[in-house]
Amino acid sequence: MGEGLACRFESVDKGRVMGTQMGRLSGAVWSFDLTSVDYGSQFPAERVFLLDGTPREHYHPTQYFIPTTNEKDELMEKAHSLFK
Repeated sequence: MGEGLACRFESVDKGRVMGTQMGRLSGAVWSFDLTSVDYGSQFPAERVFLLDGTPREHYHPTQYFIPTTNEKDELMEKAHSLFK
């Protein structure tokens, strides 16, 4: 759900998305419970596309960012620098 919201905000120019590669979800997920064996399964059931027709699994943030350390919050520092 979060990835979908980020993609939509960016596609309608209502937000900027910054971060690392997302989960590359290939579509809507359907869940099935096998109650007789107390086991379940999930699988992608339908493809999801961005407004421009791009498959959602090909989406990556426009402000692509890979942190280099765990010592500080580089992502937050980069985000703050965009608004200055």
